[in-house]
Amino acid sequence: MAPPLRQSPTSTPDVAPHSDRLRNMIAVLCIAVLVIVGYLFVLHPRFVRVGELRARIARATQIMEAAAATGALRQLRDTLAAIPEADRHAIDALAPPGEDVPGIFVALDAAAQRAGVGISSMEATREEGKGLPAGVRSLSVGLSVRNVEYDRLHAFLRAIGLSQRLMDVRSVQFSPAGLTATIRIRAYSVE
Repeated sequence: MAPPLRQSPTSTPDVAPHSDRLRNMIAVLCIAVLVIVGYLFVLHPRFVRVGELRARIARATQIMEAAAATGALRQLRDTLAAIPEADRHAIDALAPPGEDVPGIFVALDAAAQRAGVGISSMEATREEGKGLPAGVRSLSVGLSVRNVEYDRLHAFLRAIGLSQRLMDVRSVQFSPAGLTATIRIRAYSVE
C-alpha cells in the first residue's frame, strides 16, 4: 500500500475539478437568465413606453406648430380680407409682384406722352437691393429722351413722380443744345 499523501493545512478537500466548472457555468447561466428575464419583463417595457412617449411628444409638438401656423394664416387671411380690394390693387400697382419690366416701360411711355416728349431708348437692369427691406427688389432703368425742352423735361419728371408705379429719379443729364436728356430711374417690385 502506498503511503498516504500529505495534505497541507491550506489545501482544499478533494473535489473533482469538473464540478467547480459546472457550478460556475450554472451560476453564470442563472445570472444570464435573470438578466434576460429582467430585461424582457422590466426594462424592455419601459424602453417601449419611453419610445411611445417620445413619439407622442413629437406628434403633439407637430400639432401645436401646425395649429400656430394655421392661426397665423387665419390672422393673415383676416387682415388681408379687411383691406379693401381697391387698396390691394393700388398696392400692387405701386410695387407689383415680380419685376414687371414691360409695366415699367408702359408707365414711363404714358408719362412721356402726357409731357409731350419722345423716348428714344430704355433699358432695365436688376440692382443689388442694398438697404431695401426683405422681399423688395429694385431695377435701374435708363432712358434717353429726345426733342425735349426744359419745360417738357420738367413736366416729364413730374409725371414720373405722379405715376402709380413707385419710381425714384436717380439722375438727370440735360443737354439744351441737343434737346436731349439721359435719365436714370429706380423702380421697385416685391418678390
